[in-house]
Amino acid sequence: MIVPCVPRFARVARAAAAACGVLGGLAREELEDLRLLVDEVFVVILELGATAVELVVTPANGEVDVSMTAVGGPGPSRGRADVTFVRMLADVIGWDVRDELHAPRPAFGITLVAAR
Repeated sequence: MIVPCVPRFARVARAAAAACGVLGGLAREELEDLRLLVDEVFVVILELGATAVELVVTPANGEVDVSMTAVGGPGPSRGRADVTFVRMLADVIGWDVRDELHAPRPAFGITLVAAR
């Protein structure tokens, strides 16, 4: 799903990720973590000046793979993109973290595992 990188669409990204998280078997607390992470990554990509974000969430076999990538032409930077919280949260809630937020085409990915 590609959404415009404007603040009001962060809610759309969070809701879509959570819906897929349910399909992947994530518990309520894990869904809240997923929503928070998607929101924080969205804000970082927004601050870096992206005009749109591609969100891909793939639930399978008790795991949920999430990737967010800036698409479209880069716009002007909108703020100071601090990835510290994103990195700390990702280290706590998932594995296989793919942090390329300061690359020319910002991207982030993570795999979450449903509690058994």
